[in-house]
Amino acid sequence: MKKSRNRLFCKKMLSAVIALLILSVAMLTGCGKTDSNVIDAEEAKSNVLMTIEDFDVTQQLYNLYVIQYMYSNKTEPLSLDEQGITDLQTAVVDEMKSEIVQYLLSQLTEGVEVTEQALATSEASAASMYNFFGEDFLAKYGIDYDCIKELFNRQAYISALKDKAISDMQATYKEQYEKQYGDMNFHSLYYALFPSIQYDEEGNPVKNDDGSYVSLTDQEMEEQLAKATELMERAKAGEKMEDLVEEYQIGNYSGVEKNYEGAYAGDLNQVVESLSVNDISDVVTTDAGYMVVRMDMENDPEYKEYMINSLAIQTADNAFPNMQANWLVAAGVDKVEANQDVLNALDVVELGKAMQKKGYY
Repeated sequence: MKKSRNRLFCKKMLSAVIALLILSVAMLTGCGKTDSNVIDAEEAKSNVLMTIEDFDVTQQLYNLYVIQYMYSNKTEPLSLDEQGITDLQTAVVDEMKSEIVQYLLSQLTEGVEVTEQALATSEASAASMYNFFGEDFLAKYGIDYDCIKELFNRQAYISALKDKAISDMQATYKEQYEKQYGDMNFHSLYYALFPSIQYDEEGNPVKNDDGSYVSLTDQEMEEQLAKATELMERAKAGEKMEDLVEEYQIGNYSGVEKNYEGAYAGDLNQVVESLSVNDISDVVTTDAGYMVVRMDMENDPEYKEYMINSLAIQTADNAFPNMQANWLVAAGVDKVEANQDVLNALDVVELGKAMQKKGYY
């Protein structure tokens, strides 16, 4: 009886030892190791994160966006606490919402065209990304080449939509600026300035501890006025202003000014409007210091056209973000909620570690 018990005990011990050995080998070789991030491409395509209009945003696409986001931002995985993970998820979801809405809008907007060259560029970008991360790494997160190709294809349409929207706004703003500045003369003049504040040896204005500029003393301003008066007299006598500016070492504060009548403050407007071509003004007191002005061109139509176009482009560029925001509001994506289970299915900390281990950043 005693021997039977001993044999039974030995068998149990042997089984336990074998089990431990198998477990040890599995741990060393990687067999039996599970990774919560591993997902099949077909499964990743079938899991829906959210739906915008009739567009299903899948887990596959979300994983791709996260990889892109973490790579672009060089996200440090060990710095991601619970709030950091939530912030990352929110940022990625918001980016996806914005791009999907713009893509859907591009399909409905007349005149949005993507050139063959743009499509070829997007395909080359997709291939470059696929090759950079590698098939094996991407497959682990359920991402195949078609997913990447479709992403870059959509972005080509988004870019075309942006170009058309900005182009349309530019045309509208140009028409407005042509009316606003149509009767104004745009001139070109040369000015010499003796500044009222201190500058360092590199030509940078000197500031006080509170951030304000260091003004010259009354005595120094008297000296500046005397120099300005002397330069003005010599220029009116026929000496070239550019040479005088160099001689008085005020090149950092002087130069060419192109603008329209009425653009200046104080007495400078009246002075500029009174000058004809090659006229040299008396010394003008401005907030910046003492100035002498020479009129080089009273009416410069080419510069006028350039300014109107530049203003139209700048205004359209500045207005575009508001237009994007309006698109999102109109699409109601603020009410579209992401499936939290799909979000949490991707362990972004482990993903970041894997990306760093691969040397992606």
